[in-house]
Amino acid sequence: MKKKIYLLILIILSLNSCLNQKPSNSRLIKLFESFTECKLPKSSEILDKDNLTGLNDGWEVAIAKVKDTIEFKQLLNNINDSKIITKRLRKNGIGYFSSKFAVEKISLIDSIYYGKEGFVFGFVKNENLIVFEKNW
Repeated sequence: MKKKIYLLILIILSLNSCLNQKPSNSRLIKLFESFTECKLPKSSEILDKDNLTGLNDGWEVAIAKVKDTIEFKQLLNNINDSKIITKRLRKNGIGYFSSKFAVEKISLIDSIYYGKEGFVFGFVKNENLIVFEKNW
């Protein structure tokens, strides 16, 4: 009987870990680069990430910091020069991002962009941060 209980607990724990996995850094970087057609700077670091479940099933979200200010400015220039991105001015910032940690940054975001297929991202220029989400 104890073996069955331990087995059941092990199955529940493994299912829970499968459902709550965060996306890999390399997957998030590829996601960003494929939708912006710009390389994420080499000095970038993913600070926070999530794979939202429940009502927003399929959303992947991340916050990346670019350590080199020159690389960050070059990325902004590349994004602005890109014809694939539509810049959308924000009035209050509410409703653009669905993740909690992205919404917490919304008051700091300088500009928000919409890309193709539900990709949205923004920049916090004075902190060299990029916040982005993708709805699969």
